[in-house]
Amino acid sequence: MNDLLYRLNRRATAYLLRNEQIISPQRKIVTFTFDDAPSSAFKNGGDILINHGIAGTFYLSLSFLKGQTNSNSYFNINDLRTCISQGHELGCHTYNHLYFKDANNYNQILGDIRKNQISLEESGLGVKFENFAYPFGAQTYNAKKVVSGFYNTCRGIYYGENLKKGINVGKTDLNSLLAINLYEESNQLSNIYLLLEDFRKYGGWLIFYTHDVQEKYSQYGCSPAFFESVLIKCIDLGLEVMNIKSALAELKKDWSQ
Repeated sequence: MNDLLYRLNRRATAYLLRNEQIISPQRKIVTFTFDDAPSSAFKNGGDILINHGIAGTFYLSLSFLKGQTNSNSYFNINDLRTCISQGHELGCHTYNHLYFKDANNYNQILGDIRKNQISLEESGLGVKFENFAYPFGAQTYNAKKVVSGFYNTCRGIYYGENLKKGINVGKTDLNSLLAINLYEESNQLSNIYLLLEDFRKYGGWLIFYTHDVQEKYSQYGCSPAFFESVLIKCIDLGLEVMNIKSALAELKKDWSQ
């Protein structure tokens, strides 16, 4: 799919296949998520969260279990066992980390999603994927149609410069949740702190995402100190910090009233 067709498809998709719920500004929920989940995300990011009594969500493409991808060392089965034992959540990120701009065939997407779920079942970990994140944040009609039929939430990303617009509040599409990156190279800690100060006033559901968490972080990751600083700021501000699954359960209390 060329760039123009993709942009048109994505724009139309934003208004279609919606699972709308109202997220109250009285809620002040923050969630930390990890995409692709390099080993450092588990060993550093996951440990930092659990040391503060908090669980995160790790979105996985289980094809990465087979070894190295690019220059990052990806997770192994022991990382997943430890992750689950600590109370973190595993989410789906497709099996082959599909880029829906290029891999947009309905049956291909469906088969890949099912393969990721089957691979998880065959791992013997005793959990299932309940929530999803679009690889690269890419969304198309076919992709959204497939994944919205499998998962309770589907998380995208926020592309804009005004970070406050990346918060899920008011009328929200659970099939296209917004999320803000924790990329230390491009998203300064001071900007994140200002966002959190505003979030404490205006509320909603704020979802962060990153990839690796290590001293020599990539352009898509951050250092352990950066990550923990954001977490501590959330705690100091009295925000509710929980993973995707727990946040959804908490929000459902509002929707059932």
